[in-house]
Amino acid sequence: MVSENPSGTRVHHYPPLHIPRLRPFSPLFPTGRYQPHRQPDRAPRQPPRRRSRGQGRGGVRRGWGLPRGVALHARGPVDPQTELLEPAVKGTLNMLAAAKKFGVRRVVLTSSISAMVPNPGWPTGKVFDESSWTDLDYCKSRQKWYPVSKTLAEKAAWEFAKENKVDVVAINPATCLGQLLQSGLNASCAVLQQLLQGSKDTQEYHWLGAVHVKDVATAQILLFETPTASGRYLCTNGIYQFGDFAEKIFKLFPEFPVHRFVGETQPGLVDCEDAAKRLIDLGLKFTPVEDAVRDTVFSLKAKGFLGQEKPSS
Repeated sequence: MVSENPSGTRVHHYPPLHIPRLRPFSPLFPTGRYQPHRQPDRAPRQPPRRRSRGQGRGGVRRGWGLPRGVALHARGPVDPQTELLEPAVKGTLNMLAAAKKFGVRRVVLTSSISAMVPNPGWPTGKVFDESSWTDLDYCKSRQKWYPVSKTLAEKAAWEFAKENKVDVVAINPATCLGQLLQSGLNASCAVLQQLLQGSKDTQEYHWLGAVHVKDVATAQILLFETPTASGRYLCTNGIYQFGDFAEKIFKLFPEFPVHRFVGETQPGLVDCEDAAKRLIDLGLKFTPVEDAVRDTVFSLKAKGFLGQEKPSS
């Protein structure tokens, strides 16, 4: 709007500017400081930034602040390489930088077993533990970008923690089961859903067991509140063959066409009931796998993700 004052001078009137609430590392204020707006008639129109599902601006998840610490869910979006690796690493580093800036005493990094396996070079006869890292060359040669993103993100977190003296603890959950909160089907529950529909996928080197999502949440809090917690924590209710898991599903839900595998589905994988010994020693008690499976199946049915059952004889 333009008007003239009594002296004949033209005066431009602009509507009041709306300055959004400042968030660390937002696209508006990438340095964390307020930057003066340009005049509205000169401000270039910027295309909207694409963000990964589950991420807030700048790769930081909404609701990250906690009074006693911060839980980081460094989940990599399941997209092609160009939209996966860089957002996964940058989102993790943005969170850690924000934690450092505001003096957060501990960051619990929710990583994944995808940062531990596939690792086909793991010594034969040795139980998988927290010292295992995903073989990046193996994954890249097979276009398996999700494990690559999880591994790069976690390694970047450890490097940042070392250089900036930030207290980081990582939790590496196995295949997470339990009630679905979201409307869509996530990758972990899809493993069970596909198995119930007759899938013959052995999960190759990607399987180390399963865990109830409630146990993962409990473990996160436990790692918050345990001053001596440090390093990585494998979170799984035992390590066993995927074929053994399928056999358990077959017995629990005989009405579904579950494939029964013959022989090892994970060649050389050593079974271990207390594979998550580091968490068990801190006091974590795992939910039985059978209960986790039942909770998942009930949720899959309620949300319409299960329909194919064996025809009644």
